[in-house]
Amino acid sequence: MTKSADVYLICDPWRIIEDGWHKDRNMVSESVFSLGNEYMGVRGYAEEGVGAQSMRGSYFNGIYEEIDLEKSYKGIVTKTHFMVNSVDWLYTEIRAGDETLDMAAAEISNFRRELDMRDGSLKRSFDWHTRAGAVIHLEFSRFLSMENPRCGFQKMTFNASQAIELTVVIANSFNSGHGWNKKVYWDMEQREWLENGAVVQARTVRTGQQVFSGFSWKASEGAVHSRSEGEKSAG
Repeated sequence: MTKSADVYLICDPWRIIEDGWHKDRNMVSESVFSLGNEYMGVRGYAEEGVGAQSMRGSYFNGIYEEIDLEKSYKGIVTKTHFMVNSVDWLYTEIRAGDETLDMAAAEISNFRRELDMRDGSLKRSFDWHTRAGAVIHLEFSRFLSMENPRCGFQKMTFNASQAIELTVVIANSFNSGHGWNKKVYWDMEQREWLENGAVVQARTVRTGQQVFSGFSWKASEGAVHSRSEGEKSAG
C-alpha cells in the first residue's frame, strides 16, 4: 500500500510558510511552527485562542510532573514523569466592540504564518472582517531570546479601516491543561501587578517545582489599561 502526503506549507531555504489558514490542520501547524531555545519552548498556537483543534503549550526544560499509573502486573512501573505544560505567557484576548476574535468563527482573509529560521521569529498576519463592517489588519510576532534564554518577546500590531474600540487582554496564565488529559498540574502561589505588567508564581502539584513568570508591556500613546485577575492568572 502506497502512502501519500498533502502539501499545504510553502518551504524555502530558511522559512516555513502557511499561506491561507488550514483550519483542519491547525494542531499539526502548531507543532511545525513551534519555537525553542533549549531553556524553554512554545507551540505555534494563536495568542488569542481559536475554536478549532488546538493545544496551547509552553514548556521549560527540566520542569516536570508525575502521575500514578494503573498497576496491572508485578514489575510494571506505577508512575510516570513528563514535561508539564507551564505558564501561558502569550495569553491574549482581542475584542472589537462586543465581538471577540476567534479565527474559527470570524471572517478572515489574507492569512499568512511564517517561521523564519534565520532569526528564530514566528510571524502571523490576517484581516479580520467584523460583524459591524470594520476590517482590522492584525500582525503578531514572537521569538525566544538565545542571548537571554529566560526571555520571550511578543509584538502585536493593529490597523483598522475605521475608528473602533479595541480591547486587548494580556495575562500570565497557569490555566492551560496538559496535552492528553487537559488537567492543570499547578497550584498558584502568588501574583502581583506592576505599573505596566504582572508577575505570577506557581508550583507543580506533585513534584513541587516552581515557575516564576512576569511580563511588561508597552502600547501606543493613548491606550488605556486596567488590571484583570483570574484564579490562576494575572494581567
